[in-house]
Amino acid sequence: MLRNAFGVESVGLRATLVDARPVILTLMGRCPGSRTTVTIDETTLALLDKLAAAASGGRTRSAVVRAAVQQLAARERRRETEAQERAVLRKHRKHLDRALRAPVAAQARP
Repeated sequence: MLRNAFGVESVGLRATLVDARPVILTLMGRCPGSRTTVTIDETTLALLDKLAAAASGGRTRSAVVRAAVQQLAARERRRETEAQERAVLRKHRKHLDRALRAPVAAQARP
C-alpha cells in the first residue's frame, strides 16, 4: 500500500503535489519496470478520483487510467482502419461506380 500526498492509501499509485500546481502520478504495473510518471493538474486529478469512486467495484486510479488508455487505443485503431478503408474506396471509386451502375442500367431497360 502506498500513501499519496493526500494521505489516502492506494495500491500501485502514488500522487505527489509539486509546487501546489501539477500533480505527479507514478503508475506501477504488476511487472517490474512497468512504471510510468504522469504530470496532471489538480482539476484532472479530482476528475480521476471522481471516476474511480463512481466506478463499480471500487476501481483504483490505476485501473481508471488503464481503461482510458485502452479505450483511446481502440478508438485510434478504429480511426486508422476507417482511414485505410476510405483510401481503398477512393482508389477504386470509378471501378465501384461502374460495377454498381451496370446492374441498375440493365434493370432499367424494357
